[in-house]
Amino acid sequence: MKDKSDFLSEWLDTNKIPYKKNYEIKYYSWIKAGGVIKNYITPETIDQCVNIVKFFKSNDIEFYIFGNQSNLIVRDGIITTPIINLSKMNKISFEENEKGLNIFCDSGVSIPRFSKNIIKRGFTGTEGLVGIPGSIGGGVCMNASSYGNEVCNYLKSVKVIDDYGNLQDLNKEELSLKWRGSVFKENKFLIVYVRFFISKNKYIGEKLTEKNSLKITEHRKTYQESNLPNLGSIFATKNIYKDLSKKNFIFLFVYFIYKILSVYYFNFNKKKIQIFKSNFVKIYLKLLGLNKYENFSSSSKTLNCLVNKGSNSSTEAINFLRQFKKESKNCLNFENIILHEID
Repeated sequence: MKDKSDFLSEWLDTNKIPYKKNYEIKYYSWIKAGGVIKNYITPETIDQCVNIVKFFKSNDIEFYIFGNQSNLIVRDGIITTPIINLSKMNKISFEENEKGLNIFCDSGVSIPRFSKNIIKRGFTGTEGLVGIPGSIGGGVCMNASSYGNEVCNYLKSVKVIDDYGNLQDLNKEELSLKWRGSVFKENKFLIVYVRFFISKNKYIGEKLTEKNSLKITEHRKTYQESNLPNLGSIFATKNIYKDLSKKNFIFLFVYFIYKILSVYYFNFNKKKIQIFKSNFVKIYLKLLGLNKYENFSSSSKTLNCLVNKGSNSSTEAINFLRQFKKESKNCLNFENIILHEID
């Protein structure tokens, strides 16, 4: 008797929908760890997406949607739950008129590509997004933001497929957008297409947008992890140390010392600022009971980033994140996605 994975594979082959068998997450995810997905589906058209969702609904098959796997960690072992990934749906086009710039974007377009194209056209407002490694679809779902820029700032409408396989057009007002959140975090709508519009008054010229982008990129290199495989921000926070100060008096006191020393190192001893940051990350890890993990830990540049120090097994990383989440549950909003119970 055929299992569900083989049944699905046959259907995908019959309908000529591209997919990968036995997709090893450890080679492709940003954290470089995790198990093997039996069916990793990569549709190329909206019609294929509609057919897939309808097939899943009619056969009572659960599924997950993956973006660029930049904030996602999956358990070790064999994953039989099918995964949909829209990286092959990556067309982007632009129409400029006297009112501004219209952008038409498949959800599989990477956020850096989206941002760089706008920067080259001299429109400001997306320079801070260059370093976000996710896709437009994932960025809309999480309302991703960086350096004061949000993916959804200039969003006009999205085309989605609901869990019955119906196409819907939703305008910005229907998305319940909030900081690092949207209506899509509460349901399984598949975002397939997004339209943006940037007003002409945001045009400042390519020289200035390139200058802004370069400044942010240099700042990222100094203060954010770039050397080790990582999951980006663990928590949705603008200042993890300040938020942790709400935990108890000890964390309040440590934050007070951290803030004073930050001013000193930033203004008078920048050459040693990385040593200062690394030492405080170690202090916080010890206070949180997270210094026992060997292969996965916070980046030496910031407590708010999980890094892989050399393992392709995700079990320890998941344990680290779950403990961190537990220790900070009243102070911080968790942002990474952990799939530890997926079949």
